Amino acid sequence: MNYFAHCVWLLSSLSRGSRGGKAYSKRLDIIRWLQHEECTPDLTYLVSAPMYFPLIGLVQLAHYCVAFKTPAQGPGELREGLSSTTGYRQGIVSAVGVASASTWVSFHRITSDTRTILFWIGCRSQQTYPSPH
Repeated sequence: MNYFAHCVWLLSSLSRGSRGGKAYSKRLDIIRWLQHEECTPDLTYLVSAPMYFPLIGLVQLAHYCVAFKTPAQGPGELREGLSSTTGYRQGIVSAVGVASASTWVSFHRITSDTRTILFWIGCRSQQTYPSPH
């Protein structure tokens, strides 16, 4: 399974679990949304915390993955060329994950944990501060 496929599989699996409750009533089924536009949830659902925390994290990590795949470098080699990384809100979680990985194996393990953390931050945010709609 390629990196992106594993990412979306993990998020979809987490959203199908019972612990997410109403926060993931329409699930987080990115591949289905991409393949069948009519299945894509409405904008209100997509901009809710349970969606944007893991989705923005996914895009951030995908950008990083592409950045070091392009010159055929490993995570540690690219990291050595950076003097800093930044993040705001959920971006700090992605930044810490990226800064922690030194090999492909550690990158996949750490960013899997990163996506899981972002998933639960979004879920718990929604459960603690539900939308007034």
